[in-house]
This record gives sequence, C-alpha cells and structure tokens, in this order.
Amino acid sequence: MRSSDQKSVYFAEMGCHLIRRYNLADGQVSHVLGTGSGFTQGGPKSVAFHNVYSLCADPTKPHNFYVGDGASVRYCDGGITGLVAGSNQAGKTDGVGANARFNGVNDIVTQSTANGKTHKLFVADIDNHVIRVVDPDSGKVSTFAGDGTNESRDGNGLKCAIGYPRCMVWDLSPHVKPETVLWITTYNHLMQLNTETGAATRLPLRTKIPINPWAIQFTPSCHLLVGCRDTHAVYAINLQPVMWTKLLVRVMRGGWTVRCYQPNFDF
Repeated sequence: MRSSDQKSVYFAEMGCHLIRRYNLADGQVSHVLGTGSGFTQGGPKSVAFHNVYSLCADPTKPHNFYVGDGASVRYCDGGITGLVAGSNQAGKTDGVGANARFNGVNDIVTQSTANGKTHKLFVADIDNHVIRVVDPDSGKVSTFAGDGTNESRDGNGLKCAIGYPRCMVWDLSPHVKPETVLWITTYNHLMQLNTETGAATRLPLRTKIPINPWAIQFTPSCHLLVGCRDTHAVYAINLQPVMWTKLLVRVMRGGWTVRCYQPNFDF
C-alpha cells in the first residue's frame, strides 16, 4: 500500500504480525507497528495484530491507514491503532463497532465525498462471501452485496453471489463516474459491482478465465492487471473488447522461480 503522499510503501508481514514501511526515496525499511500475535490497541510498542490481511491508505492523511486484521477493521492514526469495527472473533453479524463480526477482512477500499473526506469503507469479507460497508466514523457495518454462497452469480445487492471476494479496485475509466464501480476478484471470476445501484455482474469472457485470480489493479491506460495464483502469472485485460494478455509469467519448479518473462505491453 502506498501512502497518500506517494513517498512510502507500507506492507504487512503476516507471519510476524508486523506492519513495516519502505521509503521510496532512500530504500530504507523500518518497523512501524506490531509486537507479535495478539489483539490489542495502542501505540507502536503495545499494539498487537491477529492476522493482517490488508492495508488501505486514508486519502485525507498521508501516513494514516486502515488495517484488515483477521476479523476486524482497525485504523492507524499517527502511530496509534484503534478499532473501527469487528473483533478477534469471526462471525457474520451487522452491527456497530465491536458488536459487528467479519470472517476475513481480505481487502479494504475507501470511498470519498466531494470534499475528499472518507465517506465509506468497502470490505471484502472473504469467508462470508459478501461485500460489507463500514462507516469509518461510527463503526456501523452493513452487508452490501452477496448472498453468502460460494459461487459467482449476477444480481443486485443481497441477491447476487460473490464467492470468496479477494481484492478490489475502483474502475478509473473516463466514462465511469469516479468511485462508483468496483472490480472484484473472486475464486474463479472477475466481477463488477456498481456501488450506487448494487448491481453485480461477472466479466464477460471470450476465453477461459485463468484459474484463481487474486490481486488486481487498474492502469492509467484503462487495463485491469490481475495476478493469478495457480498459473503464477499476471494478466492484462483490455475491457473493450474483453481480451486477456499474459503479461508476466513465473515458471515454478520445486517452489523456486526458474524463469520470468514479460512480453511488450503498452500501459
């Protein structure tokens, strides 16, 4: 995750339960938060994380960010980490603050108001197979899309199916209203979710989808970049018409990367 001032990259070390920072100017890596496995709030020397899945920059404050920590959403403000919603107990309950329950906060994206204030958090609740909405001020959590079944099916709101939602990114196409359409990777599909209408649709594919899509980004040239775990490859997707291009391939042998290649591609 890049800081909103674009000067640092924050990343989680899941096995060590730590959050660290990479300075883009000098290449230095430093420890930011975390003292080991646990679930406590507080400063850099007292906070403990259960299982950090995701980080999401606060667009209004350069070095503040939201943390998807197991079954909770937490917020780091100037080095002090507090709870927004959820707990260290998994579940599937809408509610406020610690009364809400998640089952794997795998990704978080922010939605801002016209004046730049963070208005909503959209959360990929991976093992509940739903997309949740969190009010960052009150901690109120509600289920926005998905019926909780492990499949991918078009529909509106709670009538669609979003099995194992993993990563999300805003559609930055010039013809799309900013921060209204999310692209979501699921177990074996890419889905588009309109956050104004609640309509969820699967990406129409002309070729067989690569297995197990995970990470996703949207490029300035309006391509989707999708990292697929089972093929050890990154694909670029041209949306009009839909066309997949294998962009970066890792050839694995015995757990080691033995070859990488990248064809010419214009971003």
